[in-house]
Amino acid sequence: MKNREKHIFIVDDDEFILWTLKARFEKENYKVTTSSNADDAYFKVNFLKPSIMLLDIILPGMNGLDFMSAVYSRLEANHVPIVIMSSVAQLNVVKTAYKLGAKAYMAKPFTMDYAYDLVNRITNNTSLYIS
Repeated sequence: MKNREKHIFIVDDDEFILWTLKARFEKENYKVTTSSNADDAYFKVNFLKPSIMLLDIILPGMNGLDFMSAVYSRLEANHVPIVIMSSVAQLNVVKTAYKLGAKAYMAKPFTMDYAYDLVNRITNNTSLYIS
């Protein structure tokens, strides 16, 4: 899949993170949609049909894990790979994210290069192991 055909949906309540991720992925010819809260994101995810979603855990309205569970329970959106990105790096939270279906977990802070490489690996169905 060429980058111009890829659509990334970024959900985070931190406007700086939204802005920097959006700028990086648009530079690489991704279509980018952002949302700063779970309610707005839940409404958008059904009609956006993104290639991948980057999702924060701590969000206004609903936490990211509950959001991911709700998204994956809906038939229209259950195919969307979700990458959790969070400063919450507790083992039980990470395990729960993977049990719910997360493709990867990025602990904040992360570099834009790391995020871009990870997203490319997932959307191109290549190994997630980054050397």
